[in-house]
Amino acid sequence: NRATQSMRQPGSSFKPFVYQVAINLGYSPMSEVADISRIFEGGAGNNEDWKPKNYGKDFSGLITLKKALSASRNLATINLAVNIGLDVLYSKLTQMGFKNLPPNLSIVLGSFGISPLEYSKFYTMFGNYGKIKDLQIIK
Repeated sequence: NRATQSMRQPGSSFKPFVYQVAINLGYSPMSEVADISRIFEGGAGNNEDWKPKNYGKDFSGLITLKKALSASRNLATINLAVNIGLDVLYSKLTQMGFKNLPPNLSIVLGSFGISPLEYSKFYTMFGNYGKIKDLQIIK
């Protein structure tokens, strides 16, 4: 069953959860984050340097969280996660209910596996005052 048993990478659809953690920590949609390139030593969970890029391979400098999320800016999201602190981010994502997140920075770009059914339940929190609703499968 692909909905319940397969593991898929959420990709950029995971970014709203990173931004929600930031909002919960006191950031606002108008807070600024750097949309600039950086090199991370072993940042993708191995011993190699990781140099993430935006889709268009461009940079916007300082941009608001609102603009960064609406434009799905990879570098801004990564820099926001660094500003928050990975330990804090992991803790908050775990409190939201995410399990078994790999311990590397690339998770903010949705580089981990999760079943589509399990992942979809997390989106219920955005329309339900932060509370996750149980899903119902319609047969």
